Amino acid sequence: MTGYSAAIADGAEVIVKVDGDGQMDPSLIPELIAPILAGEADYAKGNRFYDLDQIRAMPTLRIFGNAVLSLMAKISTGYWYLFDPTNGFTAIHASVAKRLPFAKISKGYFFETDVLFQLNLLRAVVVDVPMDARYKAEVSNLRISRV
Repeated sequence: MTGYSAAIADGAEVIVKVDGDGQMDPSLIPELIAPILAGEADYAKGNRFYDLDQIRAMPTLRIFGNAVLSLMAKISTGYWYLFDPTNGFTAIHASVAKRLPFAKISKGYFFETDVLFQLNLLRAVVVDVPMDARYKAEVSNLRISRV
């Protein structure tokens, strides 16, 4: 939310969020922002589930976890056609970001899902953008027992 606020204050038209875990390729930013710049969407998010070969590269536990989280997110956000709701590769039009209730949005693991929930309340148009994820030997910090 700090980044959103700073980008809005600086006069950004589109705000891009890239997680710091190295799984997202910044060269895909033009594809991510294209639907927003074309006026087709208010928010775009990466989706690692478009390509079956890419899914096979994802650790099995992450596939299962993402499937469960995707179902829960569909129920809670109302965006039934979206996949990969916790994907941290996102772009939002600044005019829509200004309307988000910053103080109410989760600052933890479910930030992206909570943003989707708030976007649905605003009737924002959200699209998935295909992307490849890069996995190394990193260990996920997500602990199902804590979630």
